Amino acid sequence: MNLRTVLLLVFALSAAAVTAYFAKNWIANQRAAWENQAPAQEEAQAMPVKEILVADEDLPTGTFVRPDHLRWAPWPEDGVIDGYLVKGEATEEDLDGAVVRTHLFAGEPITKSRVVHPGER
Repeated sequence: MNLRTVLLLVFALSAAAVTAYFAKNWIANQRAAWENQAPAQEEAQAMPVKEILVADEDLPTGTFVRPDHLRWAPWPEDGVIDGYLVKGEATEEDLDGAVVRTHLFAGEPITKSRVVHPGER
């Protein structure tokens, strides 16, 4: 081996070692940041929630609503608006036989204005 090959090999090994060192430190920092973020997520889950009625599956316009199309989902209390159907104030049976006025996607909150009850215009 000549001197040029040896120097190139030493340089390549040095560059690989420096890269491995920086990658190890970066991964350790990411892991520490992720572990510190976990308590913040637990705090977010501790906020007060209400259960509202949401579509369990996609409901196209004109679909007759049945109780099995619906489910109760937790919703942040400060995000609940007047039109949402809140557990304790409404039931799935209140919407039985209603027709979907505009397309509802799975998990989307159901509002009184998104469905038409029999006898309404």
